[in-house]
Amino acid sequence: VYGPYNFSVEGEDSKIVIWNNNTLAYGRAGFDTNWLRQEFQSAGDRKLILVHHVNPGNADYFTEDQNEEYSGLIEEFEVDLVLPGHNHKFSTSTLHNATVHMTSRTEGEKYTIVTIEQDQILFEECSGGQCVAR
Repeated sequence: VYGPYNFSVEGEDSKIVIWNNNTLAYGRAGFDTNWLRQEFQSAGDRKLILVHHVNPGNADYFTEDQNEEYSGLIEEFEVDLVLPGHNHKFSTSTLHNATVHMTSRTEGEKYTIVTIEQDQILFEECSGGQCVAR
């Protein structure tokens, strides 16, 4: 990554927050929830999409208190979509009302297309040129 470790991009209907939560490489600086809270607060009525390195709940990276703080922010600000990496696998789950969709790398010809529309977020999992809506 070139530039700041934490940044955001705003569109008309959504705000994408890129958050470096890698505590092993950056210590507490890799878990700056004050910055994250400010970004969420400034989103207004936009859809909130959070992109970060390590999946939520990972005990190797985060303390129980950090996981609770993270989870509380997701719930408080009604985050719509969380896109973590790190685990190198495809999976979809929920955390409060947020969809957590892990797809951190392509494997062979596998990838995911995420389409963000005004009233919904759509996923297509693709492999070998064929895509299936999820």
